[in-house]
Amino acid sequence: MKNAPPDNLQWHPAFCAAAGLEFHEDIERLELKPEYNLSKEPIRIDLLIIKEGSTGQIKNEIGHIMRTYNVIEYKSPEDALTIDDYYKTVGYAYLYKGYGKHVDAVPIDELTVFIFRATRPEKEFANSIQSCKERRYRRIPEERGRNEYTT
Repeated sequence: MKNAPPDNLQWHPAFCAAAGLEFHEDIERLELKPEYNLSKEPIRIDLLIIKEGSTGQIKNEIGHIMRTYNVIEYKSPEDALTIDDYYKTVGYAYLYKGYGKHVDAVPIDELTVFIFRATRPEKEFANSIQSCKERRYRRIPEERGRNEYTT
C-alpha cells in the first residue's frame, strides 16, 4: 500500500498526548503515566504446573481440583497473605492466559490458581475478605473447605 504507516510507528505516545488533551479541563487533578511499568522486576509465576493428558486425576491432596494449567504462588511463613496477594496471583493467571501462543491457547476453564503458605493466615485473610464484602467487590474468595477458597 502506498500510504501504509511504517512498521515501527509508535502509536502510544500519540494516544497518550490525545488523552491529555481530552482530559484538559481536569488535568490538574489527574496524573497520566504513559507506559507505566507494573513491577520493578519481571513478573514471574512462582510455579506453573501443566498437566499432560486429559484423563486421570493427580494423586495428592490438591490433585482433585487441578486443571490443565495451574498457577501457584508460595508465601513463606514471614510473608503476609492479603486480598491483594490473591488478586495479584489471579492477575498472573490472567496474564499467562492472555499471552498464549494464539487466541484461547489457554482456555479459562482449564486454569487453576493456588496460593500456598506454611501456616494458615486465618485472621489477616479473613479480615481482607470481610473488607471486600463491605466494599461490595464482585469477585471475593469464598471458603470451599479447610484452606481452600474459590471465586
